[in-house]
Amino acid sequence: MPHRTGAGALFFTFRHTALAALVVGAAMVATPVAIESQAKVDTAFARFWSAQTPKKAEEAVAGVLASGVTYGDALARLRAGKTYSRAVPTGIIQTVGAFPHTIVVPEDYSPHKQYQVRVHLHGGISFAQPVAARGLDEMADDEQIYVLPAGWRDAMWWTEKQVTNLRTILDRVKRDYNVNENMVVLSGVSDGGTGSYFMAMRDPTPYSSVMPMIGFVVVLRNPNAKVEGEVFPSNLRNRSFFVVNDGRDPLYPTAMVEPYIVHFAERGVDLTYRPQPDAEHDTSWWPSVKDDFESFVQAHPRDPLPDRLTWETSDPKRAGRLHWLIVNELGPMASDPESMDDLNMFTPPPQIETGLRVDNLTVARVVPDSNAEHLGFLAGDIILRMDDRDLKTPDDLLSALKTHAIGAPVRWVVSRGEDELELAGTFAPVEVRFPTAPLFARPRPWGRIDLTRTGNRIETVSRGVKSFTLLLSPDDFDFTQPVTVVTNGQVAFEQRVTPDLATLMRWAARDNDRTMLFGAEVRIQVR
Repeated sequence: MPHRTGAGALFFTFRHTALAALVVGAAMVATPVAIESQAKVDTAFARFWSAQTPKKAEEAVAGVLASGVTYGDALARLRAGKTYSRAVPTGIIQTVGAFPHTIVVPEDYSPHKQYQVRVHLHGGISFAQPVAARGLDEMADDEQIYVLPAGWRDAMWWTEKQVTNLRTILDRVKRDYNVNENMVVLSGVSDGGTGSYFMAMRDPTPYSSVMPMIGFVVVLRNPNAKVEGEVFPSNLRNRSFFVVNDGRDPLYPTAMVEPYIVHFAERGVDLTYRPQPDAEHDTSWWPSVKDDFESFVQAHPRDPLPDRLTWETSDPKRAGRLHWLIVNELGPMASDPESMDDLNMFTPPPQIETGLRVDNLTVARVVPDSNAEHLGFLAGDIILRMDDRDLKTPDDLLSALKTHAIGAPVRWVVSRGEDELELAGTFAPVEVRFPTAPLFARPRPWGRIDLTRTGNRIETVSRGVKSFTLLLSPDDFDFTQPVTVVTNGQVAFEQRVTPDLATLMRWAARDNDRTMLFGAEVRIQVR
């Protein structure tokens, strides 16, 4: 198998002066040609490294190809990366324009050290105009570079323009600063937490792990959110999550969120959950969680070339790629495998039906002939207590209902007008079960590929995909041996693949990633 090698040197001891002179003389003859050739390569790569956008880097590829550089030399240079400068801005760097953002770089930044990056999405994106980056506050740390983009009503986190925006900002940071590409964490608070779920389903490749805080993935199915494109929960399997929600949150209490967290965790998402029972819609708990989160980040670096991938999309042009897998075309689904476990299919947990319809803790309606009607509830009652338990939030009410024994005596205290009344009787709700149904609608055709690599052999199972491309890395594949691709049980490709300099440089220009280099492409037609 191929492996990475550091720079090495061979040392010879010449015992015979004549032989030594002969070798030195030959070297002197070759030196001018070697120096000229090396200078062309150095100049071409200097232009490539100085490019400030993927487009400019791709334009510089032609010069690299014309320089006479070998595939092996180019690969070694790309693995080593550019030489970073100390003469770059540090501290708080604010950028204005169509997509304002803030970057925070340690004051003592050193180009000789690789830095973690935290991309943090703020909450409250209903404003008409971008606002100053916020949401980091006490969560900031001196050991990372922080990227703080801005979201607003016309550029919510779950839009295509923000997917592109985050990619663009991160690419620029990587071109100016020495970033550890496999330690780029995506976090978010409230709307930003919900947005981090979206990014993990839409474009997870740049990120090592994801931290949604006090957000709720189901917000993405609200028509008022105006989510662009379809949402595919199965894509969450490609990343590790550290999730925090608050028990007394009036928007997304843990009682509401947890069934979905459990659903994802039981169906293969690598998920660490840290509920905060006494917190409201805030991050006051951060000091007690920070150490656990930092340990989580260190334990979950990104694998730039995963041996297992699963990707689902309805838009191959804008959302067709995950690491080294690219979905090119969608196709019919009728004859495709039916065994693929779909996280979009959700079975809600059984719920108890008391007959109460509440707005916060105010009874909006009482279902006729229900337990609530028999106990004496009326519309307009404000629920204060259940037995001896004070109820302050809707989550308190849900928790009390879930833990009270069915068939046992119950005593409610409500405020009705200027009076406090006690409503006593038997707790006799009806258990209601719901059918399995999709979490998110899919109005357009979509496709999915599950991929597993063992050595030079790739096994894929697909549904609704007509063709896809595999990008082969010299760090994963032995190009001296045949590559085998099996699709839905049939061998679709089996032959040696020749590494190609143009392919290597083109993807290096686009990805700007020292750890994710590709020397060959294989396009597969699904039969």
